[in-house]
Amino acid sequence: AHYVAAFSDISVRKAAEEKIQYLAHHDALTGLPNRVLLRDRFEQMYQRVSRGHRALAMYFLDLDHFKRVNDRFGHAAGDAVLRQLALLLSEHTRSTDFVARYGGEEFVVLLPDTPHPAEALTVAEKVRAAVEQASFEQVGRVTVSIGISLWGSMDASSEDVFKRADAALYLAKSCGRNQ
Repeated sequence: AHYVAAFSDISVRKAAEEKIQYLAHHDALTGLPNRVLLRDRFEQMYQRVSRGHRALAMYFLDLDHFKRVNDRFGHAAGDAVLRQLALLLSEHTRSTDFVARYGGEEFVVLLPDTPHPAEALTVAEKVRAAVEQASFEQVGRVTVSIGISLWGSMDASSEDVFKRADAALYLAKSCGRNQ
């Protein structure tokens, strides 16, 4: 009986540790990987790419005028939009891609083995169009802006790729959004 109790304590402790690990690396609202896990995964991909000269692309995605959604419909509706967007991202990306919530209304998608800008653009455009065509409960239609960056041999670190994608996102926003 003592052995069974000890085994039970170990399995309960292990389950608790796994839950804590999951919560530390996943966004509570969307269930997607969070910024912490994204940075870790991106660094791993970046290291593989820089050693093997394989391809890697990423894009930042931001909901256009999301503050207006929260102000007009309330934060519960805004949360529902974020959850639905997370599902759309997962449904309209490849199984090899890594989708994460970066924070607020920003998401990041890592696209391994994507050597050409046209491929990354195709995936991003597929997501953009799916969001534009979707109907979000209580809110109706929303749009997103996307900034894309590809790893280049001149990049000193993974941060260079992040910075370019972020700059491209702000360019998309300043050029009229929904692009």
